[in-house]
Amino acid sequence: MDDRDREILALELAEDFRRLGAPELADVAAYAEDTPDGRYRPEPRKRLLLMLEALDRMIALEDAATLDDARNRLRQAMDQPVPELRILPMADEGGGVRDPLFFDLPHLVDVRQDLHRLIDAIMRDEGGPDPEETAELA
Repeated sequence: MDDRDREILALELAEDFRRLGAPELADVAAYAEDTPDGRYRPEPRKRLLLMLEALDRMIALEDAATLDDARNRLRQAMDQPVPELRILPMADEGGGVRDPLFFDLPHLVDVRQDLHRLIDAIMRDEGGPDPEETAELA
């Protein structure tokens, strides 16, 4: 995978962020680096990694495992049994009741594990030409 491939993936991911209602995560400026000389856009590999990590945080908010982890941490921090966590329903714009927050969250552990494997693979990837492409050129 080279920088061109990483840029293409970053553009696709940015479009997904917009579609998912998180346009701020699609903005290149969100990943700019502050240096003593000013703000700079990170190189494609680093930008893609930052975007994938943002996606992981976004998915974590929708993952039932995150709520389970929070409950377990509360249980460990308290000397007594943790009361059952309940979240009160909230009114929607029309005055009706909408589903409580964290109600029937999906289990996204497998999705997040796949995402972590992708992040790890990109972190290990030094860039340069794909070995298969190099073999074809020889």
